[in-house]
Amino acid sequence: MTSQFKGARIAGLMYLFALVTAVFSEFYIRSSLFVWANVGETASNIANSEGFFRTAIVSDLSSFAGIVVLAVSLYLVVKPVNPYLALIALCWWLGQAFILGMTTLNSFIILSLVSGADYLAAFDAGQLHALVGLFVRGHYAGYDIGLIFFSLGSSAFAYLLFKARLVPRPLVLFGLLASLLFLTGTVTLFLLPEVSPLVRQVINPPIALYELLIGLWLLIKGARVTP
Repeated sequence: MTSQFKGARIAGLMYLFALVTAVFSEFYIRSSLFVWANVGETASNIANSEGFFRTAIVSDLSSFAGIVVLAVSLYLVVKPVNPYLALIALCWWLGQAFILGMTTLNSFIILSLVSGADYLAAFDAGQLHALVGLFVRGHYAGYDIGLIFFSLGSSAFAYLLFKARLVPRPLVLFGLLASLLFLTGTVTLFLLPEVSPLVRQVINPPIALYELLIGLWLLIKGARVTP
């Protein structure tokens, strides 16, 4: 009981921490530096704001570390409900953290390409910009792969929380539906990349709202653990 209650509080904190750091790096820093219609401008923005871009990398890594703590904490909370499914959900989220962590290598390669180092003299400006564009897209491709594992784990954890009655059932039911919508939308991105902007506008708000609400609830209220 004690480990469940403590795990719930830690999970709430990590939900909020991972959400804030991910939003900060992706929607505040990268969205201000990346210009999809102009790769050259993107490269110039990163070169002129190297410290800002490195802050996004640190924020990303902090978020991924938080995901590991979150996954283990939620596992402890829902393990009594179904140990097998709880372990699967834990592995899905650990897989997510590993994949997203490896995706960070794209950002370091981008920094190398805009560094102006002597070994880059073998490439002309157009080639360097093309390579920057390639690794920017590699970053988002890796993110989308990681988000498949995120949505699978989120769906499983929401289902287990629903079964356990540890938090209000309407909240985790909303989370289950938001997670399944996110999973469906992310798979759609691989099959129909041309509809990516529309799909992201549909699937991002519900899951972000759920993570905010469940994080606040677990942090403030904890879990209703009974013998």
